[in-house]
Amino acid sequence: MSEMITVPQDEWLHLQARLKKMAVEKSYSQLIYTLVKKLSDVSGLENVVENIVHTVIESIGGTNVSIYYLIDQEIYFADAYGKGKELAGIEDIVDPLVKRVFETRTFVEYDHAFGDTKLIMPEFTKASTWVFPLLVGTDLIAVLKMEDMLMTASSVQEQLQSFLNYAALVLKNEIQSSSRLKKAYDQLEQEIIVRKHAEEQLRRARDELEILVAERTKQLARTNVNLKAEIAERKKAEEEIRTLNAELEQRVQQRTVELETANQELQNFAYVVSHDLKAPLRGIAQITHWLVEDYASAFDEQGQQYIELLLKRVKRMDNLIDGVLEYSRVGRVVGNAEHIDLNLMLQEVLEILSPPPAIRIALQPGFPVIVADKVRILQVFQNLIGNAIQYMDKPRGEITVEWLDAGVFWQFSVSDNGPGIDPKYHDRVFQIFQTLKPHDDQESTGVGLSIVKKIIELHGGKIWVESEVGNGSTFWFSLPKQGVK
Repeated sequence: MSEMITVPQDEWLHLQARLKKMAVEKSYSQLIYTLVKKLSDVSGLENVVENIVHTVIESIGGTNVSIYYLIDQEIYFADAYGKGKELAGIEDIVDPLVKRVFETRTFVEYDHAFGDTKLIMPEFTKASTWVFPLLVGTDLIAVLKMEDMLMTASSVQEQLQSFLNYAALVLKNEIQSSSRLKKAYDQLEQEIIVRKHAEEQLRRARDELEILVAERTKQLARTNVNLKAEIAERKKAEEEIRTLNAELEQRVQQRTVELETANQELQNFAYVVSHDLKAPLRGIAQITHWLVEDYASAFDEQGQQYIELLLKRVKRMDNLIDGVLEYSRVGRVVGNAEHIDLNLMLQEVLEILSPPPAIRIALQPGFPVIVADKVRILQVFQNLIGNAIQYMDKPRGEITVEWLDAGVFWQFSVSDNGPGIDPKYHDRVFQIFQTLKPHDDQESTGVGLSIVKKIIELHGGKIWVESEVGNGSTFWFSLPKQGVK
């Protein structure tokens, strides 16, 4: 017979308490397992919210369980009786316990006092309300409120926290899915509205187009009849125009030949007349010199003035004849085009002109090599620079010769700080025999710039002047890069 083991009374009580605690912990673990399992059985936001509420009521207890959850900063409410209304914000929450948890994100327990209530069983004389924040990390997902719980939260809070964390995570996932679905639905709904609007506009446009096509078809039918008649008239008119063009072209060719012949005859006439005038003019000049040499003392002061005026006008007449000869020769004689290094030519021009020390002439470096009649182009630069020197009215004269690339043309300019030219005379200075001062006050014949203009135009270019009185002058001219045409 085995011996009886005697256990002390206090140790036996401690062992019983430990076994009881283990049984309670096991029951709590089974409770949490049941809660988590039930929570995993459904999907969809509304189903998950409803499942949380009813699972808590069925497994833990309480007279009512409600939940406040956040979707895109908006608060939604649901309880055991179904989904409640949407709240604008925390300020719309009436329940002070729930509002406190939203603000502090900490658990709140409120004990109900039944001291004045006559109840049969003493265990029903105490009840409390629990309000839990459902958190994922630091993010508040929802607030869960359990009313009239017949136990203290401290006895189950540690075990219940696992369920609450899991519920918060499940709820967060469903809220995100619901939010994405709602955004997608709203976007789809907006696209449908836009598409319906576009379809309506398209239908209206199609109806209007059909009406327009019908009207345009009628117009085209009427226009077609008129067009046939117009085509017949146009063909007749075109035939008449072709006939007139042929006649006109023949007349133009005939007139061109006549003008070229007349121009050639005029140039020859000017050359011959100018050449023939030289002989009598030289005779007049010789006689005048004899009078001065042999009878100068016989003339009074006025007579001597007349003799000086006669010599001056004979010289001017001689210059005019030379100018006319040169002007006519420009049209009749065109030299061979050759490559000209303008840098060397301009140095040659300055040596010929030999400007006075008071006038400084600046040449832009890097002048291009052009293809032209070398003698004529030298004549152009010599005339333009010579005029700037001749008419300089400043004690320190400044003359600048420049060039620029203008696409298919070269452009050249001669600028000075001289007296300038009134804009109303800009065209006149290029006309033959035209000067801006009385003939007796200057040696110019008014032929130089007209010769320059003719040379430039024969080379296929243009010449113009930019000037104002008192601000100097700039003479521009262009020459084609491909040379003389």
